[in-house]
Amino acid sequence: MASYLPKQHLNINLESFSDAVKRLMKEKGMTQEKLAERSGLDTQTISRIRNNRNSRGTGEYIATEPVIMALGVGFGLSSTEWKEQLLYAAFPERNHWDSFLDNHLDIDQINDILDENGLPTLGNTK
Repeated sequence: MASYLPKQHLNINLESFSDAVKRLMKEKGMTQEKLAERSGLDTQTISRIRNNRNSRGTGEYIATEPVIMALGVGFGLSSTEWKEQLLYAAFPERNHWDSFLDNHLDIDQINDILDENGLPTLGNTK
């Protein structure tokens, strides 16, 4: 039986994706231009990430896995660092996916936990 109970609070990374990128740039002493060169992303994309603005300027930047991976390469991160510092900042729910699988939770249990923590649910049934 699963060890998760309803109303379980998940430990969620409070740092936003934008803040994580800004922090890593500062820690690594990188400019937007240098990060663009090392990641293959253009400086406009990096600027949008840093400012947390989508390409239309009408909402927040939504990261995709290819962009997150490119940034990980640009920053020279290991796979663990990439997950902890970028992937989980962009998609905090993914920090818990391994545990959900390892505990053999069913989709309703997982979605209840995600929903209770304000995170996107899985599947397309809800």
